[in-house]
Amino acid sequence: MFIPLFDINNRGSDITFTPFMTLIIISNVIVFIYQSFLIPDVQAFFREWGVVPLKILKANEIISDIPYYPYITLVTYSFIHANFWHILGNMWFFFIFANDVEARMRPIIFLLFYLGGAIIAAISQILYTTNWNLNIENAYSNKALLASLSTPLVGASGAISAVLGAYLRYFPEAEIATLILFFFITIIPISAIWYIGGWFVYQVINALANPQSSVAWIAHIAGFVYGYLFASVYKGKEEY
Repeated sequence: MFIPLFDINNRGSDITFTPFMTLIIISNVIVFIYQSFLIPDVQAFFREWGVVPLKILKANEIISDIPYYPYITLVTYSFIHANFWHILGNMWFFFIFANDVEARMRPIIFLLFYLGGAIIAAISQILYTTNWNLNIENAYSNKALLASLSTPLVGASGAISAVLGAYLRYFPEAEIATLILFFFITIIPISAIWYIGGWFVYQVINALANPQSSVAWIAHIAGFVYGYLFASVYKGKEEY
């Protein structure tokens, strides 16, 4: 197991103003506490505010008092997590990598980029679930497909994957202090290229090996590619 502890990045200042990174983490924690202690039926909460592919694909048939529903769930799902370990892992990665990306992009651009990552990741996962076929009429006769299309997608990992992609593009020379738990325990610095690149390869391998997995591997891959391409086009501040 390779657990990132902090990044070693000499290109930026030690202390930077990253309001949206902080606000996103706080928002995720508040939502998690709310769903854990104040919601009697968490699964119903997931189905309402998570991304349910079938709802998105049949949006024109849905009548709701919630503005822009169900399209708004393409954003809200990224603030919902299935359990404690889900939110802990996501927020820990976000905390380590997002501060430098936000400082490089500047806050408002970073917020739009992050939300865009969530949307791109969710749409990509939906397309993959439908086998890239938006004509879903045959889904009603396919129990497995119907179950997949009815399962809510929750979690910030798609958006955070976008942050990882941008980080790798902006700071390929950075190192990640990594806790290694294997037959031994140690901490070593690993190049961002190797650490994040290895993480990406892991996502691709799992997407190919476990296509029916409950983990949204395609959302991770799409989010990462989007983040890398975005950072390739938008250079941000060279010095901050």
